[in-house]
Amino acid sequence: MKKLTLILSTVILISLSVQAQKKSITIDDYGRFRSVSSPAISEKGNWAGFTYETPRNDDTLVIMSLSSDKKYIIPLGSDIQFSDNEKWAAYKISLPFKKQESLKKDKKPVPVKSCLINIQTGEKEEIEDITSFSWTKGSNLFVVLKSKEDPAAKTSGKPMVVKDLNTGLVTRYDNVSEYSVNKTGTLLAFTVETPDTVG
Repeated sequence: MKKLTLILSTVILISLSVQAQKKSITIDDYGRFRSVSSPAISEKGNWAGFTYETPRNDDTLVIMSLSSDKKYIIPLGSDIQFSDNEKWAAYKISLPFKKQESLKKDKKPVPVKSCLINIQTGEKEEIEDITSFSWTKGSNLFVVLKSKEDPAAKTSGKPMVVKDLNTGLVTRYDNVSEYSVNKTGTLLAFTVETPDTVG
């Protein structure tokens, strides 16, 4: 009888201990879970990148060499793209999550930056207020379409920044509504839109 009582007491104590350890998950707890998203591999397979996403928190971009121990950890980074010559990578940089929430609450635009990184040297160059970016074939040009400088403007034109990756020359074109690059990456064509003309 004493043995049975001891066993029952032990079971009850274990049960109480487990119940004491249980805790309901709150909204704040979701911010601790991370998932991997937007994986990318360079054309020759020597580099990889991915984003650690954390709900209701800040993301982190990881860029790593698959042939050496070189690695870059980029706070607030996402949406990586590698150049086809594996010399460059580009990605977006967002504001901290709480700042984004504050701007959205006030119905204000949430700016995003782009960053061009030389993954061989680590040298970086940022461009403010962007909507998209792309490479030309052969990695000769890096093209960035920025946000409209005047959201109330009647035209859809935006500033476009083009960097020649061979010479380092940066050229800006205003009021660009769309652009296109030929298959070989040697020609860039774009449409300029102003309140009076489109062409």
